[in-house]
Amino acid sequence: MFSMWTHLEAGEKFNMKKLGDDVVAMARMIMLRGLGYKQAEIAEELGVVPGTISYQLRRLRKLAEKHGAVNVFGYYIKGLKLSED
Repeated sequence: MFSMWTHLEAGEKFNMKKLGDDVVAMARMIMLRGLGYKQAEIAEELGVVPGTISYQLRRLRKLAEKHGAVNVFGYYIKGLKLSED
């Protein structure tokens, strides 16, 4: 069975500067945050520093304010990236 989470489940670590470009990692971050994980726990899970998670969550919040939370969530869960424009 194919899973868009495969490389995450394998424990792959992410380049901190590229996390925002990795829609699968972003979807995983959204999922973990929605499940109540703390930012530090998410950072450990994704192999980045907590500040990266904080930055990406702030960025997602701004996108949600502009495009709607459901749209932002839907894009990332489907493996798409929503433009910041």
